[in-house]
Amino acid sequence: MSIWIQVVQHLQPGGIETMALDLQRMEETHEQGLIISLEGNKEQALAAWPRLRPYASRLMFLDKKPGFHFATLWIFNTTELTVIFRAIFRTS
Repeated sequence: MSIWIQVVQHLQPGGIETMALDLQRMEETHEQGLIISLEGNKEQALAAWPRLRPYASRLMFLDKKPGFHFATLWIFNTTELTVIFRAIFRTS
């Protein structure tokens, strides 16, 4: 099984977000995809963009506040994204 991860700033209708959903839709049976949204939360995203609903189990939200902050790099590097990536690839 191959695993792919798409990290986006937020899951709102737009170019990269639509592409991430297209990747989910086209994934093969031997693939497992995960979309990680840095901003927002699942409930709000699903309510605002119904197209996300079929992929809800493969969406993860880190609920970061909008905008760029240097601290985000360090926070996510030492906790959330690093932990997520290690857990995913350890089980594959």
